[in-house]
Amino acid sequence: SIRVFLFHIFLLVGAVAQSNFCDDELECENMTISTTYMYCYGPQSCKGATITASYLYAYGYRALEDASVTASYIYAYGHEALVNAVDVRAYYIYSYGYNALSNTTVTSRASVGYAYCYGTRSCAGTTFNPNWIRAYCNGPEACQDADINLSFGGYVQCGAGGPRSCENANILFYSPANNETTLNELQCSATEGCVGVTVENANTISCTGNGSCQGITIKDANPELEFECEGTGCEGIVVDDSPKGFSCRVENAARVDITSLVLLDPQDETEDVLCAGTNCLGAKVENCDSVVRRLGPDD
Repeated sequence: SIRVFLFHIFLLVGAVAQSNFCDDELECENMTISTTYMYCYGPQSCKGATITASYLYAYGYRALEDASVTASYIYAYGHEALVNAVDVRAYYIYSYGYNALSNTTVTSRASVGYAYCYGTRSCAGTTFNPNWIRAYCNGPEACQDADINLSFGGYVQCGAGGPRSCENANILFYSPANNETTLNELQCSATEGCVGVTVENANTISCTGNGSCQGITIKDANPELEFECEGTGCEGIVVDDSPKGFSCRVENAARVDITSLVLLDPQDETEDVLCAGTNCLGAKVENCDSVVRRLGPDD
């Protein structure tokens, strides 16, 4: 009907009226813009700008360098799209560009923020302030050297989308470990996905990628920390300041060879690393007489 047609025209006109396009180099530099849809296409097109938007699309090279951004959804496609941005706040961030969020601190606008880092080094060196609840690092080196802080039972996936996706990252779950209401899970399925990672307050760590947890350091873990290992996924794990009564049972035992599991400064002599087959071959234990024992057929 004519009314329906006019209604859709009204919506279209309204959408256009609430959209801003910065197509050329430095076109919107240092501007203050409030809109529904914001498009920064050109190189450094929104450099130094202060932007409030529902949907923000950053396509240009360094499109939002030194900018301050508050949005519901941010889509970072450009090379170094938000590098050195001063203040970035969003509910959802989708990062695809190379180094798109490099040297940038991002803050969730709510207690349930979601970050999706899909491109090569798309969130490398990024600092995620608390209140993020999910971080998906699924590109090559996607979250390398990142500081990822999650609250309310967070989940970090260093996925099979690219090797070394979380290499040398620092991952902190703010909710205490061993809390039945929190997830606090780190999943490392990429090849060498969590190499050199330091993780605190974890309840569950899954190391299923080839060499995925080599050299990982675990701090303040749940005393009943759950590991899942496959192949060489758990080689070189270090448990730092292991909690009293620490007990680690390795799953998928027949396919695992832990060559250098290390416990640093265990708090008592009752701690066990439970192994089967060749799981603990060459395991190292520091400052404790005997906390490693091999599971027999009746265990």
